[in-house]
Amino acid sequence: LPIKGIIVSVTQLLSSPERSGPGSLNYNQPSSTRGTPPVSILSIMGDADGLIPYDGGSSSVFNGDDSFQLMPAMDSMDVWASHNGCTGSFQTSQHSTDTGDGTATKFDYTSGCPDGIYVEHYAIHGGGHGAGGVAVDGAKIDVLGFVSKVEGSPPSPSPPPSPTPPTGCENDESWSGKFN
Repeated sequence: LPIKGIIVSVTQLLSSPERSGPGSLNYNQPSSTRGTPPVSILSIMGDADGLIPYDGGSSSVFNGDDSFQLMPAMDSMDVWASHNGCTGSFQTSQHSTDTGDGTATKFDYTSGCPDGIYVEHYAIHGGGHGAGGVAVDGAKIDVLGFVSKVEGSPPSPSPPPSPTPPTGCENDESWSGKFN
């Protein structure tokens, strides 16, 4: 199951520890040397989050275990950009929001990335822990549009019509389930 992209609306990568448990999937940062493929990322974070600090460090979500340290959000984005083969340069744009102090900055690394890789971060200024559901420039961030471009297809304006359900129902005596 290849994962082509992720959307995070609260957190960034951990700077430590390197691993959260045993097994090949429990690393806390991506690594091409371990075979992690490029992964597009859309990140939305409030820079005044009292639970997950935008500037990194410890968080109460780790129950007082200070060995878990979050990277600063922008360092986390740099790690993703580097892992994905992007140049690390980004373009910024300013936006209005319905959260925090009413402004956001979008950091878009995509122009320096290989074709088909998208690395985008929205810093919601004054936004707290719930900033992931923010409206930017009067509309919610189009996460389905992000998924569509990552998957390589244009977004569909509406879902396809549902097939007509069958009109009859038959009891299949050979089927046995939980309540049979």
